[in-house]
Amino acid sequence: MISRRFCISGLVEIKEAIYSIVREIKPEDNLLIYYAGHGSLDEEINKGYWQPVDAELDDPSNWISNSSSILYPKASIKNCAVLSLSLTR
Repeated sequence: MISRRFCISGLVEIKEAIYSIVREIKPEDNLLIYYAGHGSLDEEINKGYWQPVDAELDDPSNWISNSSSILYPKASIKNCAVLSLSLTR
């Protein structure tokens, strides 16, 4: 069983943390990804984004889509849950 807690804030740090866990996770493990921070909602396409601390408000290239495949790893695991508490700017 892997038991880790990450307190990270930047885009690269978030991706690195998720990828490091996915490399070690076992089929009997559960994964919980919890995000609390800023976000944005594109109402035209009804799509939400996380905005890490290094995100620019007018540059979505460093935002994380809440439907991004990095948040839902294809690793063979028992359960994966994403809990997101994001405030829109």
